[in-house]
Amino acid sequence: FDEDVEAALSSVSLYGTGGVEVPVGDAVSGADSSILEFAVADGATLADGPYAVVWRTTSADGHAVDGSFAFQIGTATTSPTELLDSVGASGGGDGSAVALAVGRFLSLLGALVLLGGSWWSRRRDGALSRQRSTTVVLGAASWMLLVGAVVTLVAFVSSVGAGVDAVVQSSTGRMLVLRAGLSLMLLAIGARRWHALRAVLMALVLVTFSASGHPNVLDPWPAWIVVDVVHLAGAAVWLGGLVLLVSLRSPARDDRDIESGRSEEHT
Repeated sequence: FDEDVEAALSSVSLYGTGGVEVPVGDAVSGADSSILEFAVADGATLADGPYAVVWRTTSADGHAVDGSFAFQIGTATTSPTELLDSVGASGGGDGSAVALAVGRFLSLLGALVLLGGSWWSRRRDGALSRQRSTTVVLGAASWMLLVGAVVTLVAFVSSVGAGVDAVVQSSTGRMLVLRAGLSLMLLAIGARRWHALRAVLMALVLVTFSASGHPNVLDPWPAWIVVDVVHLAGAAVWLGGLVLLVSLRSPARDDRDIESGRSEEHT
């Protein structure tokens, strides 16, 4: 492949003459993580004839990919292409891909609004944090992050076609499990509280996005993950502030106490 793939989240089916499946072993990494190798199971032989291979794997950036190809040994009465058509070798197309995209979008949007909104709410002596709209926005962002993280994890397990144990063994799967756990902890802490633990948890949430996405397959990946986290933090400050501003009612936007940062509470 043109980038690293997860051997634990890979599978292959080998079909011989008449569409009879030939047993093969589990996937293992080859000379590097961009190569997958499968061995024909002990006792199985490949006689002359056409063969079809249907494969499925997950790249290190979390995307599931699949495909098929055919080959032939010696002579055969059936062409490899005909065999490929007969076994229905096509990519998976269930709704898990849509659910995965929706879950990723919800969790990322929730994380950006929660982080950026929390940061802005503490500026100017926390004047914005005393606005009811701020509490509503941050609370909604916390739930959006949690729901999106859970949907992403469930859809990922479904899309890769592997068991939960295999998913947890993969780097992407571990990041998704960690994101769901961190999201639950942030919701439990509450939207109004800002302290060192909350800041660390939100920073780790951003890391889970970078460590399970494209930066994870670039070289050197640690540097690219840091760059991407900084990028996401900048986007969070912009988007979070914008959402808080839009959520304020017109009188509150003109409140001089918010502008100056004075700490008096107003109703």
